[in-house]
Amino acid sequence: CLQGILLPSMKIDTELAWCAGFFDGEGWVGVGKATKRGWYIRVYIGQKYREVLDRFQKTVNVGKVNGPHKQGPKFAYAFQCSNYAGVKQIFTSLAPYLDQIKTKQFEQAFNDWENRPVIHRRV
Repeated sequence: CLQGILLPSMKIDTELAWCAGFFDGEGWVGVGKATKRGWYIRVYIGQKYREVLDRFQKTVNVGKVNGPHKQGPKFAYAFQCSNYAGVKQIFTSLAPYLDQIKTKQFEQAFNDWENRPVIHRRV
């Protein structure tokens, strides 16, 4: 078994590469408007199997896994990270391994976040 002879830094690189590939295929990053609370930036991954989301969360060391939530006749779990610092940490960790399309999605999300309209609240 190679897992036992890998150096710790190799294990981390392998896990980050796995996370990037998983996120390339299953993940979403973007900015949205929450009702009354303002804007959010979020990394989201929906998945039938909690174990893969727990692995992702353990590796990136931010965000939370929620669920199960009923989706039609089935149940699903979700990984979410909805704060700028956490989203930035995920991007920084996965960037060397991410596909160009997901890299552009992160860049677009950061741009949208930095240029989001100000919401004026009544006092």
